[in-house]
Amino acid sequence: MNTRGIVFLEYGYLLEAEQDLRRAIKVLPNYLEAHINLSNVLRKKGDFKNAKKYGELAVKLDPNSAAAWNALGAQQMESAKLDEAIASFDKALSLAPKALVTIKNKAKILVVQKKWQEAIPLLQSAIGLQDFEVFSMLSRAYYIVGEVEKAIDPFIEAMRVSNPVIRKNYFSALEGVEHVIAMCDALGVYRSNFSAVAELYQLAIEALPEHTTLINNLAVSQFNQSIYDKSVENLRRLLELDPGNVQARTNLGVSLIMLGCDQRRPLRNLILHWKHDPQISGGCRLMIGEKNRICSWDGIVELRRKVAELLDRPRKHTVCEFFYFVEQLRRSS
Repeated sequence: MNTRGIVFLEYGYLLEAEQDLRRAIKVLPNYLEAHINLSNVLRKKGDFKNAKKYGELAVKLDPNSAAAWNALGAQQMESAKLDEAIASFDKALSLAPKALVTIKNKAKILVVQKKWQEAIPLLQSAIGLQDFEVFSMLSRAYYIVGEVEKAIDPFIEAMRVSNPVIRKNYFSALEGVEHVIAMCDALGVYRSNFSAVAELYQLAIEALPEHTTLINNLAVSQFNQSIYDKSVENLRRLLELDPGNVQARTNLGVSLIMLGCDQRRPLRNLILHWKHDPQISGGCRLMIGEKNRICSWDGIVELRRKVAELLDRPRKHTVCEFFYFVEQLRRSS
């Protein structure tokens, strides 16, 4: 019955697992493993009072069982009794120093307590679990303490071992979105790996398909890889979700320029939105990447000047003149 209870637990059938484990304990009142497993089942059901009861019974049955101390510590952690949980995990680790689940559990408490430096070596030790939580916590800990480049690889591994449900739960939290953006920025800065940036944003968008910042950043990443058709596709998708997004309209105009499309309509929007852009040259910033820029640095300065000049003229002359000017810069680059 204990074995069947474990199977039910692994597949998420908590009620069935609880019933089988209670039967096992009724038949064998001193069955340590059944007490440990029942404590874990009750904790996952949110029945912390009874989870504590069976965790304490397990420890009494065998004070030298690392698994029993870990089960008790997990219940204490869920009940926000963090100091008690740390003590239980320390006891478990004194009995089984290489117990990765216990190491992970202790690290989780240190992360909650924002003891990032203390959490890092524990999380490094728990990498063998190949667990999403371990990788994501390690990445965040590195980032928080300022070791941004070291945060990249654990984050990539976290995405690799995750599934759509895990990612959705992670990205639904504000810190999850903030961290994926930070890691994508780091990939661009430290490794210039824009294809990996795009892959990460696509994973995030699978979880949050209407998140406008993620869609915009994916489009920018695709632009940086000269994948202008995909950039245009995502910017149009973004404008369907957020029609008033000034930067998206600007970026769309620039992407269409790079595709060599007819610019009269998009440039009309581009010019109109630039008029209300305090920096005026916001649309130019995508043109000055290391690769595939449409003109030289001097040309960009001239383009900014030209835009400012054109804004003071009647709009009907602005579109064609600006389009011609951009084409001249492209041809001379």
